[in-house]
Amino acid sequence: LDDPTCPYYRKPRLCLAYFLSRAGRDGVPLSRGERERLLKLVLSQSPECALEEALALNALLNLNYEGPEVNRLVQNLLREQGSDGSWPPCPFWLNERGEAFGSPQLTTLLVLEALYRLQSTQ
Repeated sequence: LDDPTCPYYRKPRLCLAYFLSRAGRDGVPLSRGERERLLKLVLSQSPECALEEALALNALLNLNYEGPEVNRLVQNLLREQGSDGSWPPCPFWLNERGEAFGSPQLTTLLVLEALYRLQSTQ
């Protein structure tokens, strides 16, 4: 967790936090220390687009975090929603040449996952 690097993800730390927190939510045991390290990792990131905000929000929700960052991320995501209901593409993964790829479908899926989880916890 201290130095997750991967040449295939634009924000490897945020992706790792999302993947591990989701595993924890789905039944893989996380110790209190692991949970705290994941929270610290997510809260230290600076999301630059809707996809990264959705990854961060999902990770925070997966870890049952209720701080002010949750509301800030939700407000940012709602502001960024397009008139057709989708969210814009954001680079998610990189190929061997360093070209970035993402899609509105992937971004929208991750945003809707977070908003659904938020709604189901209230």
